Amino acid sequence: MQRQWLDWQGPLLPAAAAWLIERHAEGRRCDLRAVRCVLPGARAGRVLLHLLLRQCAERGLRLVPPQVLTPGALAELLVPGDSRTASTLECTLAWMHVLREARPEHIAPLLPSRPDFYDWPAWHELAGTVAGVVDELSAELLSLRDVARVAARMNMDREAERWAVLERLEARYRERLAREDRVCPHERRREVIAALVDGATPVDPDHQLVLVGVVDLARVHRAIVRAYGDRATALIHAPENLHAGFDADGCVERTFWSGRPIEIPDEQLIIADRPADQAQAVIRCLADLGGAYRPEEVTIGLGDEKLAPTMTQAGQWADIAVHDPRGLLALHGRPFRLLQAGLEWVRDPRFFAFAALVRHPDVEGFVRRLLGKAKQPAGPAPEWAEGKPVEHVPEDVPFSAGLEGQAPKDSKDDVAADDHTIVEWLTVLDRYHTEHLQDNLGAAWLGDEKVARRMQILHDIVAKLYSPLTGDRRPLTQWFEPILEVLRNAYGHLDVHAKALSDQRVANTCIEIAKNLGGLTGAAPGLQPDVDGPTALRLVLAQLAGLRVPEDPRSGQIEMLGWLELHHDPAPVLVLAGCNDGAVPQAVSADAFLPDGLREHLGVLSNGRRYARDAYLIEAIRRSRVKCTFIAGRQAADGEPLTPSRLLLAGDLERLPARILRLCDPNHARRWALPYGAPPSGATSGFRIPEPGPAVEPAAMTVTEFGWYLRCPFRYYLKYVRRLRLVDDSAVELDALQFGNLTHEVLQRFGEDPAIADSVDPEAIARYLGEVLDDRARATFGARPLPAIRIQISRLRQRLFAFAPHQARRRAEGWKIRRCEFELPEETFLQIPDQAPMRIKGKIDRIDQNLRDGSWMIIDYKTSESGHSPDKTHRAARGSASQWSDLQLPLYHHLAAQHGYTGPVQLAYMNLPKKAEQEALHVARWTPADLDDAVGTARDIVRSIRAGRFDIMGDFAARYQDDFANICQTRVFGGADDLEAEA
Repeated sequence: MQRQWLDWQGPLLPAAAAWLIERHAEGRRCDLRAVRCVLPGARAGRVLLHLLLRQCAERGLRLVPPQVLTPGALAELLVPGDSRTASTLECTLAWMHVLREARPEHIAPLLPSRPDFYDWPAWHELAGTVAGVVDELSAELLSLRDVARVAARMNMDREAERWAVLERLEARYRERLAREDRVCPHERRREVIAALVDGATPVDPDHQLVLVGVVDLARVHRAIVRAYGDRATALIHAPENLHAGFDADGCVERTFWSGRPIEIPDEQLIIADRPADQAQAVIRCLADLGGAYRPEEVTIGLGDEKLAPTMTQAGQWADIAVHDPRGLLALHGRPFRLLQAGLEWVRDPRFFAFAALVRHPDVEGFVRRLLGKAKQPAGPAPEWAEGKPVEHVPEDVPFSAGLEGQAPKDSKDDVAADDHTIVEWLTVLDRYHTEHLQDNLGAAWLGDEKVARRMQILHDIVAKLYSPLTGDRRPLTQWFEPILEVLRNAYGHLDVHAKALSDQRVANTCIEIAKNLGGLTGAAPGLQPDVDGPTALRLVLAQLAGLRVPEDPRSGQIEMLGWLELHHDPAPVLVLAGCNDGAVPQAVSADAFLPDGLREHLGVLSNGRRYARDAYLIEAIRRSRVKCTFIAGRQAADGEPLTPSRLLLAGDLERLPARILRLCDPNHARRWALPYGAPPSGATSGFRIPEPGPAVEPAAMTVTEFGWYLRCPFRYYLKYVRRLRLVDDSAVELDALQFGNLTHEVLQRFGEDPAIADSVDPEAIARYLGEVLDDRARATFGARPLPAIRIQISRLRQRLFAFAPHQARRRAEGWKIRRCEFELPEETFLQIPDQAPMRIKGKIDRIDQNLRDGSWMIIDYKTSESGHSPDKTHRAARGSASQWSDLQLPLYHHLAAQHGYTGPVQLAYMNLPKKAEQEALHVARWTPADLDDAVGTARDIVRSIRAGRFDIMGDFAARYQDDFANICQTRVFGGADDLEAEA
């Protein structure tokens, strides 16, 4: 092995390219075909080839390029696999079977808590972890027995026992592979490396090996490099006077770099608060360059790769295009999320999974195409999507038609909301859920027949998209084609030449997924588990989670590189974010199989070795750049504090206290309220509370409206003038209105059935109420409602049973139910002096008459936990005075008199108690003067509405659910006094 020194006064790769050309240029050619250049990453290799081409062109030379490899590719080149060599998937599957089939008592030291026997994805994940550990040990020429012996020498008895278990399992793993005529790739590698070390198998004598800035090698790679002898050269990016910092293979000497001071000037260091602030600090550094450098001369470095999305978004705000050469993670792409959303629904076809699924934009696109509402693409499908297309729905389902009767339900005396045209089927879905809260979509659809038909067709269309994932269990790889068929169903009309960049990315992602799965189809059948579609999809998604989809760089983009890629980047300007411990230097805080102490004794990559490597890298990076800036964060995205990089604290001890104070003082942390490039904020907020429109003349009002106006005129305007309603699919239980409606439906049936309404038998009444409740609940919410609804129905049943003896006793005392859900006739008016009368609409829950004295009682049902009296709910303290906050019962008293309910009339709440011994009836104690005052207040409200007075009230009563809090910019959290407060 020869060592050559390339001074770090300039970037590594241009110097390496010049070194190669100087030694191999002859005449008008530079022939490097006999040279194998080894670099740490694939991008570094591409950049080296580009520099070789450019420098040869500048010198007028014709280049014959070298073979460019990573250390891993070099090992594969010298130890090629054959048809019997097990693939990565086959190795993982073999480990999965061995772990899963091991007796619990035998595997207990390794797995105290085992996954469920049929949880294939969990076993696959565990097998992948074990296979990864075995791969790492193999790269260091270590066996599982070696680890067990070292752990025993360190008196790590539990670790030694675990590794002994793994060693025994490894024997079964190899047997399992042999049963399928497969060989573990590590066995073949050990044989070849042993032959290389012994000299029995010489390395190709026609090739030279050049290591370009490779400063950390596993033992297997060192063995290969040493086999080249003097035909191997290490190009070391450092001045020759630092030769003591590198070993004979050109790798860093741990002791030398671990103790070497690293002086990073204060002017090169920025402290930023949160990840978004780190990204803004990067953007500000780029802006400060003032255009002095071209985009290809600037690099953004990410010590913590989790900053990539934040950095990309900050670049978009600032109109700075960044390029991640690693490509986009497939798991962030639309196809992956389409499969993921489908998995939740196919595995458990419940409403919430379905609602989330249909909100995926590509599911919406699929539905629209099948309904014939989206423009169909012209021309043939792209190559990747060749296959049988999904047929259109045979009839055009009128989702854009009005749906009669499907507006959100108002309270019992509200005016029915205008039936606006519904143009989105998501609205249909949300309204259906709001009304029925149906959980199990396998049952019959509920409610209106027309709506049920539309829901069924929507359900069937989505089921068609994922229909390839249904069917009997089969070997894993036989599900790959059905999974691709789902993608073809959704994206078969897109190709890589689509106009929209987002569509190009989707097509490229589908291509990469197809390639990835295509490379796995040759797995030995005997190693594949027989699984159903959802399980296969879970396994495939785990396989695809780390897949990256490359994107070609475009002109004007700035490269965004990870920490270990920066040393080989030739750009003269670097801005490095994420300079925090654990990222720079890299560190692993917890390893379930190889804790750091055991790694140290084994000579496997450890935190100490990582520190030495990264200490050298930060020196080489900053000394070879024209301009270099380091950014450290104080907090993670979740608010957890971050520790500054130890490399920032490795300088002169006299300056260390000041550096620590600067890094830890929150006042030194940079923060930005707005991203660079965001439009400047105006003098006033753009989020203004909308002004009410012109005065309106309602044709009629409900009794309930008066209470809403008293609580807040502006909210009244939003609810009754603008007809706004809250409709979504987030509910998992009945709200106050739904609970009250169900209660009223049951009690109405009771009061209108003469066979039971006059009963004085509490048990018969309770039995009847229970049967009606079951009937209404089944019709509205299905046979299997959500768990919370089942609990609420049980609570309502308890209240109805407690109500039964009160009702029986009341009937025995002479009170007879005369009217239930009495709807005020059309000729019901509230007279307004000097103005036209106002027609009033509403329903009175119940009107009783005492057969003994002929008196009347107007009753409103309540299910509130509080059991407040009418006076408590109708009047509220405003300063030292008490004012009306609701006019329901006083207006009922006034309006009922117009229809013959005169004479002695009492007003009362009938509160359904939790227990039979609790008081049920709460009679109002208002005087005639009080009732006259309430009617006068109602007349004032009518005048105010006609005049267009809709002022906002900030102190909206906390016991009422405020659906308009966001519009009113008041309280967002909080709400009803209890679930049934308004019932």
